Amino acid sequence: GVAWPFGHGLSYSRLQYGPLLLSSGALPRTGAVNASVAVSNPSSLALNHTVLLFAAADFRRVIPEAQQLKAFRRVLLPA
Repeated sequence: GVAWPFGHGLSYSRLQYGPLLLSSGALPRTGAVNASVAVSNPSSLALNHTVLLFAAADFRRVIPEAQQLKAFRRVLLPA
């Protein structure tokens, strides 16, 4: 079997996420919410990392998936 679930790779670098910032506390019916987060690498080795953004609906009876991947971005963080 698989030793680690998807997204739980091993690394020799450390990664730190800052607070998640949202442009709005709720998603308008016909709009969008912008999200941003600061990611830093305090270790002595460069790090190539994929930042994942998941969203969950408050009305899970209508949308059965608890969480959905909404965006991702690969970033290279120098040492």
